[in-house]
Amino acid sequence: MNDLEAFRAQKDEFFRAHPNSPLAPEQQHHFHGLAYFPENPDLRLDVVVEPFEEQATITMQTST
Repeated sequence: MNDLEAFRAQKDEFFRAHPNSPLAPEQQHHFHGLAYFPENPDLRLDVVVEPFEEQATITMQTST
Protein backbone atom coordinates (compact mmCIF):
# COMPACT_ATOMS: atom_id res chain seq x y z
CA MET A 1 0.00 0.00 0.00
CA ASN A 2 1.47 3.36 -0.98
CA ASP A 3 1.09 6.60 0.99
CA LEU A 4 -1.99 7.76 -0.93
CA GLU A 5 -3.76 4.43 -0.49
CA ALA A 6 -2.95 4.44 3.23
CA PHE A 7 -4.27 8.00 3.59
CA ARG A 8 -7.49 7.10 1.79
CA ALA A 9 -7.98 3.96 3.91
CA GLN A 10 -7.44 5.97 7.09
CA LYS A 11 -9.97 8.60 5.96
CA ASP A 12 -12.54 5.92 5.07
CA GLU A 13 -12.06 4.30 8.50
CA PHE A 14 -12.58 7.68 10.18
CA PHE A 15 -15.85 8.20 8.28
CA ARG A 16 -16.94 4.62 9.03
CA ALA A 17 -16.14 4.30 12.73
CA HIS A 18 -14.93 7.44 14.51
CA PRO A 19 -17.25 9.24 16.98
CA ASN A 20 -16.38 12.56 15.28
CA SER A 21 -17.26 11.27 11.81
CA PRO A 22 -19.38 13.71 9.78
CA LEU A 23 -21.74 10.78 9.11
CA ALA A 24 -24.70 9.91 11.33
CA PRO A 25 -24.46 6.49 13.05
CA GLU A 26 -26.96 4.99 10.58
CA GLN A 27 -24.89 6.32 7.66
CA GLN A 28 -21.70 4.95 9.23
CA HIS A 29 -23.30 1.49 9.41
CA HIS A 30 -23.84 1.48 5.62
CA PHE A 31 -20.65 3.35 4.64
CA HIS A 32 -18.32 1.39 2.36
CA GLY A 33 -15.78 4.08 1.50
CA LEU A 34 -15.53 7.22 -0.58
CA ALA A 35 -15.25 7.11 -4.37
CA TYR A 36 -11.76 8.19 -5.41
CA PHE A 37 -10.21 8.95 -8.76
CA PRO A 38 -7.28 6.64 -9.55
CA GLU A 39 -3.86 7.94 -8.57
CA ASN A 40 -2.09 9.71 -11.43
CA PRO A 41 1.66 9.90 -10.78
CA ASP A 42 2.09 11.98 -13.96
CA LEU A 43 -0.18 14.75 -12.69
CA ARG A 44 1.76 17.93 -12.11
CA LEU A 45 0.43 21.35 -11.18
CA ASP A 46 2.65 24.33 -11.91
CA VAL A 47 1.33 27.38 -10.09
CA VAL A 48 2.50 30.85 -9.24
CA VAL A 49 1.66 31.83 -5.67
CA GLU A 50 1.07 35.53 -5.17
CA PRO A 51 0.36 36.70 -1.61
CA PHE A 52 -2.44 39.18 -0.96
CA GLU A 53 -1.31 42.74 -0.37
CA GLU A 54 -3.23 42.90 2.90
CA GLN A 55 -2.43 39.98 5.19
CA ALA A 56 -4.96 38.80 7.78
CA THR A 57 -4.70 35.91 10.21
CA ILE A 58 -7.73 33.65 10.53
CA THR A 59 -8.52 30.60 12.66
CA MET A 60 -9.92 27.64 10.77
CA GLN A 61 -11.22 24.41 12.27
CA THR A 62 -9.95 21.25 10.59
CA SER A 63 -10.62 17.55 10.97
CA THR A 64 -7.08 16.74 12.04
